[in-house]
Amino acid sequence: NNNLNSEIEGREKVRKALTSQNKFLENIKTASLNILEDLKEEKENVEKAKAKDDAILSSIGDAVVVLDQRKRIVFINGKLYNSAWHMHTKKGKLVEEENRPINYVFRNKEKVSTSEFLYEKSDGTLFPVAQTVAPIILNDKLIGIVDIFRDITQEKEVDRMKTEFVSIA
Repeated sequence: NNNLNSEIEGREKVRKALTSQNKFLENIKTASLNILEDLKEEKENVEKAKAKDDAILSSIGDAVVVLDQRKRIVFINGKLYNSAWHMHTKKGKLVEEENRPINYVFRNKEKVSTSEFLYEKSDGTLFPVAQTVAPIILNDKLIGIVDIFRDITQEKEVDRMKTEFVSIA
């Protein structure tokens, strides 16, 4: 009888332990499903924000290029930039890679704005650009750069005409 009571008590303890373990596992399952649902919702929010940012950046009239910390292109809006890879000084000399504004920003983590350079079109003609290159910094670490530039040929021509007009007057 004692053996039977001991065995019943032992089985009851095992049943309670298994029931408790089962409840614990159900709680973990519920918590995991909640986390997965939250992650899915956050992923959708990030995808919506990215689509919005891409639409905004694509609609900008200036060329916009984003490079990551390894200098790989992660975004390009295609305006002008596709055919403008060679940078020249105002005298037409090719600018060495290490002297380009992009590399200055990677080295110094400082924004640069300039209109001192010319870019080369696919047909070989040069055109003046206004360029701003800014670092992208997250938690005090450079994670990339944004390069924005635009063709300022018309602005330069207007300035030339104004100067000509003033010298004639």
